[in-house]
Amino acid sequence: MLPRVAISGAGPSGLTLAALLARMGVPTVVIEKQTKLPTHPQAHYINARSMEIFSHDLGLHKQLQRLSPPAEQWNDFVWCTSVAGRELARIGHALSDTRLTPITRSAFGPIHLSQSKILPELLKSTQLGLPAACPPADVRFGVACSSFNETSEGVHLRLSNGETLDVDYLVAADGANSKIREQLGIKMAGRPRLSSLMNLHLRVAPEALSSAHSAMLYFVFNPKVVAVLVAHDIDAGEWVCQVPFSPDFQSEADFDLSVCQDLAAAALGVSPNMVDVLSARPWTMHAEVAEQWVSTNHGRVLLCGDAAHRFPPAGGFGMNTGVQDAHNLAWKLASVLSEESDQAPALLRSYETERRPVAVNNTVLSLKNYERVLAACRALGIDSGGLDSNGRFLAQVGGVAAEKALALARAQLGCLEKPGHPLGDLRVQQLRRLLAQGGGLPLVFPKHELAFAYSEGALEAQTAQEAKAIDNAAMVDTVRVGSRAPHCCLELPSGHVFSLADLSAQLHSSGVTRRRCFILVRSEPKEEENDDRKGGIQDRALGQIKCRQPLVVVTVKSDLDLKGENTSVSAPSLHDWSATTSGSVKHLPCIDALGDWANAVGQGRSLLMRPDGHVAWLGDSNESFDFSRFKNGPLAALLAPVRVEK
Repeated sequence: MLPRVAISGAGPSGLTLAALLARMGVPTVVIEKQTKLPTHPQAHYINARSMEIFSHDLGLHKQLQRLSPPAEQWNDFVWCTSVAGRELARIGHALSDTRLTPITRSAFGPIHLSQSKILPELLKSTQLGLPAACPPADVRFGVACSSFNETSEGVHLRLSNGETLDVDYLVAADGANSKIREQLGIKMAGRPRLSSLMNLHLRVAPEALSSAHSAMLYFVFNPKVVAVLVAHDIDAGEWVCQVPFSPDFQSEADFDLSVCQDLAAAALGVSPNMVDVLSARPWTMHAEVAEQWVSTNHGRVLLCGDAAHRFPPAGGFGMNTGVQDAHNLAWKLASVLSEESDQAPALLRSYETERRPVAVNNTVLSLKNYERVLAACRALGIDSGGLDSNGRFLAQVGGVAAEKALALARAQLGCLEKPGHPLGDLRVQQLRRLLAQGGGLPLVFPKHELAFAYSEGALEAQTAQEAKAIDNAAMVDTVRVGSRAPHCCLELPSGHVFSLADLSAQLHSSGVTRRRCFILVRSEPKEEENDDRKGGIQDRALGQIKCRQPLVVVTVKSDLDLKGENTSVSAPSLHDWSATTSGSVKHLPCIDALGDWANAVGQGRSLLMRPDGHVAWLGDSNESFDFSRFKNGPLAALLAPVRVEK
């Protein structure tokens, strides 16, 4: 079967997109210039929204949770002289927050797992667990896109092995230094080159750090090295050490195996013979977003993941934003490839208008988080952000003299080694005061992870005031148009409890529907009305649904006599869903036994969910639902019934 979509890049966003498209029946080819998946850990934090996608859409949550270290090993951040040395300060992060609102709750918490362990699971997901008649993705390693030519009919690719490909769409998921983005002439907007780091992938004898208190991040300050250590798996001895350097007077050649081993050992506080350096890679930190995400001429080349944005790592938004890019793009590509509609270009351009603002917000937050890290460094007497700004001066001074200048700057950190030094005690007090006042780096960001909203995805345009309210923390208590549908625990007649979030994916994965559908969730008529009246209202309302697409209608019954105690979300089987079919509409009854629906949406209310789980419309349950009355953009055109002139 000939591919309809080509994805350049087998990173997290590229493989997530490929796995999603495979489940939607879209023939897809992935080309990756490397000959195999990387073993060097990069991103390592999967937030709640990405876990929802990996669970509901790909069924990967159990595998990923099994691979992740236990939470007690990684929910702290530590400031120290070395991992085995003096602990200067520690921040513990609660992974569950009682202050979460209905819209910022999730059935899944974040996990700590390196990208090198996530990618093999995503690769398997492009091949296995697919619905019947859905072709697996064609994943080709050791092949790159040399060039491409975009026309109104599709994209012609020339590959590095001499072959050619003709596809409908090309997705550039080829990383922060995207060649496809470069060929399109798309510029990045923001702050480039914030800092440069040498990333050292380490294997450490576990017994060497048996006395160390576990954490995810260790910010290390001593006379030999200033570094950040990421404990990917303490029990297995897998670490990454990030050491700042300046490309103006340093190069990768300056960090040979012996130098890297000594730096890592100094950061860990162990003997160099206890450390194996598995790989060393330079990396430059940026805070930038591509000025456009969809090609100008024909709209058939799209940017995704790091090709579209590159953030500071503080907050862990890089990989997660890319995964969520793929989630937004997948159903739109599947829709335009299955529908003959003049609105296809507009639907795909909504990918940019919806996701780019999210990426900009995440860039701003990541930059603020990076500034938090620098503020903690300054409290201890180190201006880590000044290395790049002073790099040109140090380059003029010369290599040996520059190294001596850096060593001199670090020498004063010796005052932190033991309590009792007047300057050291003062700086530790400054750090602890800063952290106590909220100046530390948070781990969980519920508003940015779960409460972002797409104004373009609404069937009715928002007012300027409503759009502005999206960024107001006080306005994320209840569901709103454009936001992800809330995590409401609803109970099926079989007794299974499921989450309303990403219901379209759950129904498709269970075999209830043949594709990712739009879902209309409606409250049952009020209790005070008699049974005949309720039935009449419900029958008339359902009979008045006019939709071009196959639709699932979920009726939520509020039964105050039921005392729901089961809050464990499960994966119901096809039989458990108890769905009935009438024409192109499937009906699914359920019970709001815990009151989640009433709290998040309100009794007597309805909402329409898109295939990606975001809310396209909110209204009253007794409203007739005729899509022809909506006029706003490509989503309305996709859903509007075809009118037959008499």
